[in-house]
Amino acid sequence: MRIPCKLRFFRTTMILMLLMFVTLMSGCGAVSKPPTLTAERLNTVRMPMTLGTYSWEDTDSDSGHPTEQVRDDESEVFQAEDGIRLDFDGEEPFQITANLMSMEDPGAAPVPVIVRGTTLTLPDAAGYYALQVWAVWGNEDYASYALSIQIE
Repeated sequence: MRIPCKLRFFRTTMILMLLMFVTLMSGCGAVSKPPTLTAERLNTVRMPMTLGTYSWEDTDSDSGHPTEQVRDDESEVFQAEDGIRLDFDGEEPFQITANLMSMEDPGAAPVPVIVRGTTLTLPDAAGYYALQVWAVWGNEDYASYALSIQIE
């Protein structure tokens, strides 16, 4: 039995439209995010950092102050001048900056952290802090990360 020409055209058109719909929907809802960041003590203990504000590809996201992001997290205890290695899941950024924000006084001036490549050296400043890391990639994407720390 032969299918009439108009019916074949309609069936072919419907199949193509269905394929286009499925293709379009598979791309929708896929939000692009920066790579995850894990802080690692120089003795290899790994600590996941909380993703904050970022601009990644076509997606922008704002978050609260770093102290608010990690307020309920368990603090990691460090000694003054301990080192932390940053391990990005993916391409490493070309620029990294870091500072400490007081958990007791979030309005206080941030305390700078020494950054050499992907290694941070904590200052000799005892206290309870949110460690904030800003990372910028070559295509101008950026992300901030936070970790609750206690320096003794």
